[in-house]
Amino acid sequence: MALEPMLDELFPASGGLSLDEFHVTQEGASRLLLDRDKLRHSCRRLNVYEAERNAMVDRILRERRTPRMILEELRRREAAKRRGNKPAAQEGNVSG
Repeated sequence: MALEPMLDELFPASGGLSLDEFHVTQEGASRLLLDRDKLRHSCRRLNVYEAERNAMVDRILRERRTPRMILEELRRREAAKRRGNKPAAQEGNVSG
């Protein structure tokens, strides 16, 4: 990717700028683009986690259940998956 044409587009009034004026190397510019892409990917993952968290909060409020009750249900489902059983639709809160 050629950076000087990009700099000309960004700073047309100055008659264009060279890479030397910015002390930017091709390698440095590539690293910046890579960092930008990593940041975008992290933000997308964060948005997914935030959406999952919001869904859990909505469920807690809607069902008036405590987070502990929901975590216990999730643990039961995971254990059932490991055993190869289908999770029960809605088990009661059985402690034992």
